[in-house]
Amino acid sequence: MANLPNISKSVSQPSKPKTWLHRVDDGIYLLEKGIVTFALFAMALTYFLDIAHLEFLAKDNALDRLIYRFMGIGSNERPSDSLHDRVHGFWSPLILVVVALLLAYGAITARDKEGKLKFGGKAARALAVVGCIGLFVATIVYVPSNWVMIGFFCVIVAIYGRIALTQAKTTLITYVIVWVIAAYPILAVIYSVGTGYAWSTDVAKIMIMWVGFLGASMATKEQKHIRIDFIRKAVPDAYRSMYNAFSHFVTIIFCLVLLVLAVVYLQQRINLGAILPSIHLKAWLIVAPIPVSIALMVARFTGRFVVALRGGEVGTETTGVS
Repeated sequence: MANLPNISKSVSQPSKPKTWLHRVDDGIYLLEKGIVTFALFAMALTYFLDIAHLEFLAKDNALDRLIYRFMGIGSNERPSDSLHDRVHGFWSPLILVVVALLLAYGAITARDKEGKLKFGGKAARALAVVGCIGLFVATIVYVPSNWVMIGFFCVIVAIYGRIALTQAKTTLITYVIVWVIAAYPILAVIYSVGTGYAWSTDVAKIMIMWVGFLGASMATKEQKHIRIDFIRKAVPDAYRSMYNAFSHFVTIIFCLVLLVLAVVYLQQRINLGAILPSIHLKAWLIVAPIPVSIALMVARFTGRFVVALRGGEVGTETTGVS
């Protein structure tokens, strides 16, 4: 009788209960993810709002200048006050409304592939869309920017919270604690920005650094950082834990060197005392995420080093059974 081949299959190990250190790490990761999510949306939104705010408050916006050109008035010529009032106060808004209605009607028609909506229903929805756009424009022009950003922050918290709680990625208590911690620095920045959107460039400088370096820390948490994997795979299973421990130890030393350099650099920036003029915040906030993210990476690699010394491997969820 022929020998049957030895078939290996992977079976899931029962998940171990999380320790308080795991819960703290999960909470920090949730905080990082929330800050990065808010920062990415905020950067895109503030740049758009800055451009829109300047255009809507300009004496002659881009559409006004296009109408003047169509009327034969060159860019170096100045239209009369009465003509400017008619163009800027009537024709430009009218053209914008008509174009918005046509675009909204076309989009609704394209989505109604089954033809369930009649002309009246499509027109009503198009008017509703244009009304929302008008409300948004009025918000940009008349509502101070710090209140706009506070509203945006609340929307992000609500949406992100619903996703996190629905997918059972966290508990309500953890979520509330994390956002209470995150709310203070975010709202402090928002409160200091004033009424216009000239601050968007300085805020973007801060946010892009936090996004980049917190993203590196999150990659460490998710084990998506760069590593030399072909060497690890070539190591025999009996020595895999020893190799992992040595690898994590070398990484910790490297990160500690970077952490010392980052702290020294941050201290130099603090001593300079420079201030970002548009938001009246210290300029060292731009480089603050460097030591913060490296410190988090050191902590996470230290945890993996301890696990490797005990013969385990972080992220291993299956085991081969012959």
